Order: sequence, then structure tokens, then C-alpha cells
Amino acid sequence: MALKELQNLDLKKLAQEGVEKSKFDSAFVYRYPFSEDMPPVNLKEFEESAFEFDSVEMPLYIHIPFCTKACFYCHYFKTVPSSEQAVENYLQALKKEATAYAERLESKARINCLFFGGGTPTHLPAKKINQIVSSMEEKFEFAEKIEATVESSPETLSEGKLSALAGKFNRLSIGVQSFDDEVLRGANRNHSGEQAVKAIEAGKAAGFESVNIDLIYGLPGQSTESWRKTLETAAGLGLESVTASSLRILRGTKFRSMPESAFPSEEQKLEMHSAFIEKFSKQGMLHCFPYQFVKLGQQMLFLENQWSNREFLGLGASSCSFLNKWDFNNWFPVQNYIEKVEENGFSAAVGKRISKEEEMIRMLALGMKKSGINREDNGVNKIEFEKKFGAGIEEVFKQEVSKLRELELLKESNGYLGLSPKGLLFFDEVGRVFASKN
Repeated sequence: MALKELQNLDLKKLAQEGVEKSKFDSAFVYRYPFSEDMPPVNLKEFEESAFEFDSVEMPLYIHIPFCTKACFYCHYFKTVPSSEQAVENYLQALKKEATAYAERLESKARINCLFFGGGTPTHLPAKKINQIVSSMEEKFEFAEKIEATVESSPETLSEGKLSALAGKFNRLSIGVQSFDDEVLRGANRNHSGEQAVKAIEAGKAAGFESVNIDLIYGLPGQSTESWRKTLETAAGLGLESVTASSLRILRGTKFRSMPESAFPSEEQKLEMHSAFIEKFSKQGMLHCFPYQFVKLGQQMLFLENQWSNREFLGLGASSCSFLNKWDFNNWFPVQNYIEKVEENGFSAAVGKRISKEEEMIRMLALGMKKSGINREDNGVNKIEFEKKFGAGIEEVFKQEVSKLRELELLKESNGYLGLSPKGLLFFDEVGRVFASKN
């Protein structure tokens, strides 16, 4: 997508129509209903109905909340551990929670991908991480070949650790954010651009089938030129996957206390977004999600499953899950999580079994993320939607679809309704338009 296609994009007009990219408090749409609208979990109802489904393949997410220090932008639950014992207590609770789910799921769930997120999972020694994987393999039925991802940060990686992890994981994701040292310091990152490059090279040498890096645009002190240099560096590293996210400035982060003038404007971020798409589409990579390019054959099963409204299980403090229409999050911080697991094995805190109407919104709001500039199955399959719910997308969301088409944010192709080139910049905002129906 060339920048010229976005030159006439009127952000103010879109904002007036309810499609606004707000600099502050614009959260990532990863569920519906939204977290703030979720009630406390009724554990009795949860245990009675969450496991009543036929056998399915599903991803397993493990949350490791530990970090070397807190980055100024990070809104995910994380903590700097006070001691080795504190880490051990958490890992024991994690295994106990896994046992509770394994006993209830029995043979209904076959794990087809594993994702260690955080936090920074590689804050732990490789031996402990691999022991957790082995414990999960003992408790759950795993598919013969799975996608297994571990998130990391450059300063936590060594050749020895990477070599050990490559025995259990085939996908490595490294939080780089930028290769510009000044930008990294401004975000309170604990590594340099040079360290990041060395970590990527070491990851590839260790034998991972896929190495992904996470980048962020819109950081304080980040110019368009700095961003283009970061993209140029990334493009020269032979990566299987590159993820680039717009900075989200949310409550509870250091950045939220800073003035708006400290950050690039929305117009600058628009240019950065376009530069990302230009760079990697020219590399011949597949634009599988608005924020991610991959080499052909390296599509990320974990996210494809989540944005397709399918079951997945999350373990650990703050983790989210979707089981038999139950959408719920675990307790956090760590001590609350441990106490709840000790009480009954489960740690479900907020959530509910969603209605048919809510699931229709969820399927559209999340399914729009399955859009890309060169993706043939762009968005939500219209026939599958109608087969599942007994009504077509345009029938259920007539006003919302009409509005988004008028704003040129949707396109239809090959039987799919998804985001247009312009709409790719507004994947969360489009999701909120569908949510506004309820």
C-alpha cells in the first residue's frame, strides 16, 4: 500500500463518524464483551457448563508475568519478582491450575499450539521453562506437531538459553520495539539495538523454525526517519515474521502521565503504518494481520485461532480463555491468583457465557483482524457466518456495514468481508463500530 492511498484520509471526519484513533486509552480489542463490561464469574455456572463441548483442537497460553523491569508503555500484567521463592510459588500454582483443567477437559481438548507470553518468559532459566512445557505435555493431550512460541526480550537471551529452548519451542518472538537506542531508552527498555540484532542472529542460529520481532511505532522521540531505519534493519535480518503495533497509551503506564506533545502525531503514525506495509509487502511477505507480515508458510496459528472465535485456554495470572462460549479472565496480581488456585484449582475472575448476539459481534470485531493487503481470505467468511448464526452479516449488521462501506473502511472479496487498505489502520475502531450495535 503506497502512502499516496492514505494522503486524503481525513482523520477528523472519521472521528466525527465515531472512528477515532485516540492517543490515550484506546485499548486493543481482543474480546467481546469488553473487559470493563464483564461481571464476576459465577463459579458454579462456570464449572457446570464451560466444559460441555465436543472434542476440539485448541491453543494453550501460559502467562509468565516476570520482567527485568517495567517498560513505560506496557499495560499487561507483569512484575519484577522479589525472590526465587516467589517465582517457584507462582509456577507451582500454574501447574495446579493446569491439573484442574486437564481433569475436567479429559480428552476433549487436543493442544495444537502453545504460547508462552508475559511479562518476559525468558526472564526464567531455560530449564524452568522447559520443565513447565514437560508438565503441560504430561497433563494435556498434545497434537503430534504443534506451533510452540516463547516470547522474550534481547537482554534475557544467550546462545546457551536459546539452544535449550529450541528443543521445546519452534517459534521465537523477540520484543525489540526499535533499533534506535535513544528511542529504547525513552521507553525504559533494558537492551540496545545492537543487542537486539545479536539476539535475532543467535535465535536463527539456534534452529527455531520461525523468529518474529515485535516493533512499536509512535514512541516518544521516534521520528518517521528513525522508524524507517528500524524497518530497514528488520528487513535485512531474514526474519520469518515481523509485527508492528501502534503505541497504546493506557492507564497504569508511565507514558499515561506524559503530555500528548511528547508523542508523534496521529498523522505521523499514519505515515509510519504505511511505511511498514510498503516495506514488507515489497519483501514478498504475506500480510496476515494488519500489524503482522510473515513469510509464506509461517502463518501464526495461535492468533488465527483467536481471531476466528475458537476455543483457547489460558493459564496463569490475568490470562484470558474462551471455552464453550465462556469468555473469562484469571485473577491477578500473583498473590490473588495463587490464593484462588489454592481454593478450588481454578482462577477465573471476571467473565460470562456470552449470548448469540454477543458472539455475532465478537466474530465480526475479532474477525476483522484477519485482514491484510495481500491476504486472499481477507476478513470474515460470509457463508460460515450465515451457517453458524442463521443470518447473514449484512442482515444482522446492516447499519454498521453500510456506515463502514461509506467510509471506505471495508472491502468484500472471494466471499469474505474484511478491512480495506484504509481500514487496516483502524482494525480496533472498526471492531468498536460493530460492538456499538449492542
